[in-house]
Amino acid sequence: MVKHYEDIWCEAERIFSELYSNKYNVNDAIKEIIDNTQKLQSSIVTENKLDNELNIMTDMVGEILFNLAIICKKFDINSWTALERTINNVKIDLYDDD
Repeated sequence: MVKHYEDIWCEAERIFSELYSNKYNVNDAIKEIIDNTQKLQSSIVTENKLDNELNIMTDMVGEILFNLAIICKKFDINSWTALERTINNVKIDLYDDD
């Protein structure tokens, strides 16, 4: 059975609640996001990546997403709504440039 993105996101929130909620704070999640974003930025030198490099980048993005799930869970932020708002704002900016 294929897991949908929403199911994986909910699983990340559940794992945080069950295993990390007492040990982990939001500042830790933000630090992890910043660290992984900086690593990701430094690894993006060329568009043509080897499989090993793509696997490492995939792991970094996964860590970023997991930590975003932690923040969403901690503050009861609806990630779907947050993403939808951003997409709508980007569309407005895109169409305003025309």
